[in-house]
Amino acid sequence: MRASSVQLKPHPSHADHGVDSLTVFFSRRGTGLYLKFKIIGDPSGILLPSEPGGNRRNELWKQTCLEAFVRVDGAEGYLEFNFAPNGDWAAYEFDGYRRHG
Repeated sequence: MRASSVQLKPHPSHADHGVDSLTVFFSRRGTGLYLKFKIIGDPSGILLPSEPGGNRRNELWKQTCLEAFVRVDGAEGYLEFNFAPNGDWAAYEFDGYRRHG
């Protein structure tokens, strides 16, 4: 399946931290959703995790992370996924805006 893309913006409180452009490419294959983030900018302004990654962790937003919010059209509930450059990740399920089930 052909990938679509969306041009994203950094969170307003971090808009001047070295990111010139941020794009997410996404596609669905069967029941899978595939995401690829592309960041262009000055990496010296980006806070990168110092520890090895690959683990589920909360509060990834305290350093650099990329987020994806996924919901079915018309549904109130959604899934939130967080991804850190070192491979750490988090996943949450909400019944509505910031409301856990």
